[in-house]
Amino acid sequence: MLKKILGLTAAAAVLAAGLAACQKNAAPAGAKGSFKCEIIALGGSSFYVKKGNKRLPEGELITLSFPEDSETPELFSLWEAEINEMLRETAPPQGDAVLIRKISDAPGPVKITWDQTAALRLHLPERVRLIDVRSEDEYRGGHVPGAELLPLDRIEQEISDFAGPEDILIVYCRSGKRSASAAKTIAGKGFELVFDSGGILNYKGELE
Repeated sequence: MLKKILGLTAAAAVLAAGLAACQKNAAPAGAKGSFKCEIIALGGSSFYVKKGNKRLPEGELITLSFPEDSETPELFSLWEAEINEMLRETAPPQGDAVLIRKISDAPGPVKITWDQTAALRLHLPERVRLIDVRSEDEYRGGHVPGAELLPLDRIEQEISDFAGPEDILIVYCRSGKRSASAAKTIAGKGFELVFDSGGILNYKGELE
């Protein structure tokens, strides 16, 4: 009997030590296991990361699910989101939003890189419109494949007929000056979101 009691005592001591180790290595109280970022709604479950962090950098795309009782983000609106850190590694990554808060109905012009432009065109090819705002002669001399010509001096008069309300517009020019002006003009015509890729001088792909 004494041996049995001593055995049970030893087992209890081992169990207590194990529990203590687990508590020592556990996440601190209050740890949420989530991170915050600013996202732009692109329609459906697709979002563009306007302000990110190490876990989800700025300029990335992500598809998100939301709690059933949360507000549905309107197209092209800007939100602050708290996202569960356990992202599913797909292309683009998938995640679960814990909380969201609207920042703005219209984020306006957003500067992006050519790599980010390529990712947007790959992810939402039926809705992305890449617009070359240079002159017709410049366009004929070589442009990004798939780009449509709408020179800067015609944008204010023609953009409303050129693009629809659900189109994702991306503008570029030679060096970035005209594209910045074009993006502001388009935003001023009531388009909530315009991406600005800057100049074709920074484009690394082939031209057509």
